[in-house]
Amino acid sequence: MEKSAVFSDQLDIDSFLRSKGSATIDLVKNPKTQKVFFATNNGITGRVSNKVSAIDGTLFVSMFTPEEGEPSWMLHTSDKSNVVSSYSPSA
Repeated sequence: MEKSAVFSDQLDIDSFLRSKGSATIDLVKNPKTQKVFFATNNGITGRVSNKVSAIDGTLFVSMFTPEEGEPSWMLHTSDKSNVVSSYSPSA
């Protein structure tokens, strides 16, 4: 059976920061690899989706388990570009 990448524990960016006790989150470019990652003021780091170019309140953070490699947090968009219809029950 082929293993595939999995996203879990998705939180909107504000909930993620609150739950981790973080006050700030930055996008940082690794000068050696040129890859962008995120870092919080209290030492939490993670991957950043190629679709993210700036941080705003519409982003999400999920635990990402790749096909190969170690699980890590990933900052990403909701990526609802292919959603045709959606429904949410009223509170």
